[in-house]
Amino acid sequence: MTKATPKYADDTVYQISVDKVVTLAREKGATPILITPLARRKFDHGQLLDTHGLYSQAVRALAERENVGLIDLNRDSMDWLRALGEAPSRDFFMHVPAQNQTDDTHLQHRGAVAVACLVVAGWKQLDAGLQEYVVRDTDCGARGTALSDRTT
Repeated sequence: MTKATPKYADDTVYQISVDKVVTLAREKGATPILITPLARRKFDHGQLLDTHGLYSQAVRALAERENVGLIDLNRDSMDWLRALGEAPSRDFFMHVPAQNQTDDTHLQHRGAVAVACLVVAGWKQLDAGLQEYVVRDTDCGARGTALSDRTT
């Protein structure tokens, strides 16, 4: 009988793995940029839950400790999902009633485009020189006040 492989790494193993990637990138002359995980679309009584907690914290801590650029996609995508709201955000994820599919982790094309926009916006904050190479708008379709606008 073989021991089952865990589906997920604990946060310490995860941080060690990401740390190795940062070290390897630097050894090869690359400038690493870390990105926290994309938020899962998991609402409970109208409140979006943070399902990545320790993973995101591990990446943030590593970025700070190693002085690595960080795109906090977990934070930004949670803000985006909260601004959209529970029902409207469903259209960005793999909810396909015709296939009896409900998936709050993986994105439809429009969701992938929106998340790519969040990543580019984060990258532009790290490197202002990138702006001249960005040919599309990166406001991601939601003003910073979208959530408060929706609730007033």
